[in-house]
Amino acid sequence: MFTPEDIVDYVQNSKKQVVAKLVTNEDMAQTLSNFIDAEADYTKAALKTATELATDIYVAASAAVAEASKKFNLPK
Repeated sequence: MFTPEDIVDYVQNSKKQVVAKLVTNEDMAQTLSNFIDAEADYTKAALKTATELATDIYVAASAAVAEASKKFNLPK
């Protein structure tokens, strides 16, 4: 199974391959490669933050629903 980080790596490695094949100036190629690395780091950090936020919201919502359901006499 693929994780979001795997997909980011796949896309960024594809970009690096395009740069390696199409950009002939070494300095420009290195600059673009560094940018792609920075872009990957940023994207992975954003994914991590979004995942943590979604998890925290899910946990809080589940706890709120569990607490609210205690007020009802539901058959077990």
